[in-house]
Amino acid sequence: MNYANFPLDKRKPLPSSDAVSAEDFIDVERLLSMAARQAKVVAVCAAIGLFLGVLYLQTTPPTYMATSRVLIDEGLNKVVDEVSAASVSMQTDSAILSQIEILHSARLAAVVVDKQKLDQNDAFLYPPTSAASKAAGFVRGVIRYFRPSPAVVGTTDVTQLDAATREAMIASSRRDYAILKLQNEVQAERVGRSYV
Repeated sequence: MNYANFPLDKRKPLPSSDAVSAEDFIDVERLLSMAARQAKVVAVCAAIGLFLGVLYLQTTPPTYMATSRVLIDEGLNKVVDEVSAASVSMQTDSAILSQIEILHSARLAAVVVDKQKLDQNDAFLYPPTSAASKAAGFVRGVIRYFRPSPAVVGTTDVTQLDAATREAMIASSRRDYAILKLQNEVQAERVGRSYV
């Protein structure tokens, strides 16, 4: 059963002239006085946060990313003019997928590496690493020192080759590494069923 909530003395409180009650707003003076009472704790937490922020900024290497969208306009007029839209859309789909595969191809990556001389650019080949990856590399090096990997059968010792052959092999391997790195870092995909 529901009972009405009537005051016993028949007096009703007057509506306050304030539209906002004490529970509805934040008392800034009260917060500042609480922070002043705990000034040491606030200062220590702020100093720790500042130290961790500076440490993060100093140990994280800068990374750069570029994005672009390419509109393929080859068959747009054909799509409007032709009656059979299904065959045109299948041709368009295959053409767009072919162009995406061309962007991923090793031949295009080799042309870009040769034109931009990425195989000679150490910032591209060996980008800076973070402090955590440097520490992990140091630990791996120590483990490899105490537990060396077995020699692989069929490999040639580069130090026994003449200087010209060695330099050619190093240049070729740098170029191949740059091509592979560029291929792995390029991402091309179609946006939905669009021409982009």
